Amino acid sequence: MKERETYRVPQLGGSIPLLMHPDFEEVRAYTKEFVDQVLDVEAADAYDALRGDYVNTGARYMSMIYPDAVFERLKLMARFSSAWTYLDDLMDNSLDIARVEAVYDRFAAAVFGGIDGDLICQPVTAFFARTDWHPELRQLCTEQFLGYLRAVKSMRNIEINRNPIAVDEYLELRAPNCAMKVLHAFAGYMTADLAEAWCLAARTDSYQRAVHLSGEAQGIVLDLYMVNAERPEITEWTRVDRVIQRNSRQKAGRQQAIDTAVTLFNDRNSRAEREIAEVASRFPAVAAAMRNVHRSTLVYLARARGLRYAIPQPGGQT
Repeated sequence: MKERETYRVPQLGGSIPLLMHPDFEEVRAYTKEFVDQVLDVEAADAYDALRGDYVNTGARYMSMIYPDAVFERLKLMARFSSAWTYLDDLMDNSLDIARVEAVYDRFAAAVFGGIDGDLICQPVTAFFARTDWHPELRQLCTEQFLGYLRAVKSMRNIEINRNPIAVDEYLELRAPNCAMKVLHAFAGYMTADLAEAWCLAARTDSYQRAVHLSGEAQGIVLDLYMVNAERPEITEWTRVDRVIQRNSRQKAGRQQAIDTAVTLFNDRNSRAEREIAEVASRFPAVAAAMRNVHRSTLVYLARARGLRYAIPQPGGQT
């Protein structure tokens, strides 16, 4: 049997100090209870729950990007994120647009009250239904989350129909598709007393550019970390290296396309950092939270290369 070819994909983003919420272990236990008793009951039949690594995509990732979060908000957000990752996996592993739309409808409904008996989406519904939201910030987060869902459906349509797409067009869609705009907006709620400043900052051009560039950069990272992975995901058409190859006049090889994507990441990452620095000139606390969301996502994704983006061993780290 022919060996599977592997390619050089460096760790992206450099060495970044790790921050973690001080109550991570409690958040992890709370999330694991939900994953074990609710999420994995469905995921065991619908997807590969082991490779999904849903405890970490909830508790660990949220504790990293929101290290200063209000504890009760973080606990709920961690369960939300576990469910979110699972539903995203369902959409990204289907070539049946009807199934994609069914998951889309289920997820969108959860934002506005949910479907009776849908225990997996209950944390999503509970999160948006909390009474301590700043109204403008909840509106921003809701709009960004629904924008993420629309981008996922658009990306699946491109994958399913093999629609042509230019590199810049792909990255423009990948930014909302990888949910960084949502995760940045959520930071304004997760941290106490930041909502008012966040709403003001979010109206600025520098903020809008920063979150979009962050999304493009992280989308490239997610795509490249899937290159040598063996976790199932049906994205052969809609991955940055494949898009670069199809748009190359010189018929670029796979490794050349990967190297080009790394260059694109470095550009988007440095530009995102510059825009966040611009936000800091007027809203330093907002910029600090944005910087942590962006940088800690790079740390988390690098770590995930050995979990979600490889074949984990039964009984391994969770």
